[in-house]
Amino acid sequence: MAPPKIFITGATGYVGGDVLHTLLQSHPTWETNITCLYRTPSSINKLTTTYPAIKTIQGTLESTQILEDEAAKADIVLHFASSDHVPAAEAIKAGLLKGQGGTWIHTSGTDLLLNPKLLKGEKDVEPKEIKVFDDWEHLDEVISFPAEHSHRPVDKVVLSISGSNPDTNIKTAIVCPPTIFGHGRGTSSQRSAQIPGLAALTLDLGAEVRIPGGDKAFWNNIHIFDLSRLYLMLIDAAAGASGGEGKGTSWGQKGYYFAENGVHYWQEVATWIADEAKVQGVSTQGKVQGVTGSDKEVFRAEELLGWKPTIKWSREEVVDIVRVEAERKGLVKGN
Repeated sequence: MAPPKIFITGATGYVGGDVLHTLLQSHPTWETNITCLYRTPSSINKLTTTYPAIKTIQGTLESTQILEDEAAKADIVLHFASSDHVPAAEAIKAGLLKGQGGTWIHTSGTDLLLNPKLLKGEKDVEPKEIKVFDDWEHLDEVISFPAEHSHRPVDKVVLSISGSNPDTNIKTAIVCPPTIFGHGRGTSSQRSAQIPGLAALTLDLGAEVRIPGGDKAFWNNIHIFDLSRLYLMLIDAAAGASGGEGKGTSWGQKGYYFAENGVHYWQEVATWIADEAKVQGVSTQGKVQGVTGSDKEVFRAEELLGWKPTIKWSREEVVDIVRVEAERKGLVKGN
């Protein structure tokens, strides 16, 4: 089978970088058929040193003509760079429609499920109103959320390809990760945002962050390695490279995947971070105000694709997170 032509945005980011690593570990001969968008030479130097056969093209999410042209040439588009940039999504859609068909695997996020009031700085729903979403029974509701929901405007662009033409030869899938943890294997960004960000805030304040909502604020999580394997399974399915262990792959209006492997409670994580910072001698403990999360989601990727995440979130993860954040802030010397 000839390697598919793949166009990637966000290949130097945390998720995109790890997926690219996983993809080329599995299919090293595909390297010559991959094109990556980059903004500045400094952002791509490490990637081209690691993968010298990869093609690169300079541009930004505002470079809509470049996005359209590259999408038109691609068999598979992997869009990691933004879940909220509508013009970029419209350009990718236009390119795929102009081309000979292909597959668009887009990265959204599970904050899609949050009450839009949170985005306006208003109070969240009361606990009795919290709804547990999954991407089986609640799929029709999820793909019908109003535009006020986070990431929804771009998700609508992706879904509109099959929605406007059910017989299209363009396949789309939307992957929605929750909190991601673990050290990435990409060439540039190897750090996630949420939990390391909470650790950084703890170190800045020298105190435990007190999460509004107490012990009830929770969210789901996934290790970056497990998430990348899900992307690989979707890429393989799009390319016809692997049948997988599950029942098949859903695309288009049904191609929506929540990826998770457990739940963490934010106050417990905040306490672990503060305790570990004290153990490592880089912070003291106290009580201050921080941020919150709510709702919960489960996933369908295991049922369809046979994807089984294996790495569970645990307190041991916090040890390395605190150490790395302390090094980043110059509180301790790195190894």
